[in-house]
Amino acid sequence: MRSFEERLADLEASVRRRRGHAYLVEVSRNDERRVLDALRRAFLCTHPDGQSCRACTGAPHPDWTEIELGSARSIGRAEVADFPTRALVPPLLAPVRVFVVRDADRMTPEASNLLLKLVEEPPDPVVVVLTTDGVHDVLPTLRSRCRWVAFRDPSPGAVSTQAPDWSQPDWAESLGPVSEGLRAQVRALEGNSETARRLIGQWDAVVSAALDLEQNANREIVRRRLEFCFDRG
Repeated sequence: MRSFEERLADLEASVRRRRGHAYLVEVSRNDERRVLDALRRAFLCTHPDGQSCRACTGAPHPDWTEIELGSARSIGRAEVADFPTRALVPPLLAPVRVFVVRDADRMTPEASNLLLKLVEEPPDPVVVVLTTDGVHDVLPTLRSRCRWVAFRDPSPGAVSTQAPDWSQPDWAESLGPVSEGLRAQVRALEGNSETARRLIGQWDAVVSAALDLEQNANREIVRRRLEFCFDRG
């Protein structure tokens, strides 16, 4: 397993090579600032030769907008309401304009759906970055349209690399460990291979299934969707 510093350097280099339009970063609050600083350098720095610039010093930057939960219980529509309009304004100093939402798992459905529209049809050059320590709680449709970057290791003993036995009545109880197991496998591959894409699809299906069950969806329909997803893979 690569170290945190190695993964951070890989992320920064990857962003410099080929910039995506939306990122979902799963990271602990203790490490969140380090990841955001690396992304800030990669997106905004105009002196990659090592000279100091506002992107690297952490000073306020006109092309970097960042909001977080703070003392509120959730991030509502009002906090992100101006993002689509501001995204139409060209960047002032950097090659791109970046909108960051920390604690993305605490966005209300209204805020998530508004941001989803920006992520689905982002004006160029605009990047949306979401950070969370609870990726399962991010709106599934929003999550599926972002590049997922994981900086959290699975909890010891909470990982399973085996698909649930769908014929057992307690299959839903294993969704958490299976999700962690799929995430660990994707990270171990460290690449954009066909296998990684298949595992990411299965992971997303498992997470979506868990959310559907929390909302009292029909268990049999959810089970059949999961069975089809894993059998197809």
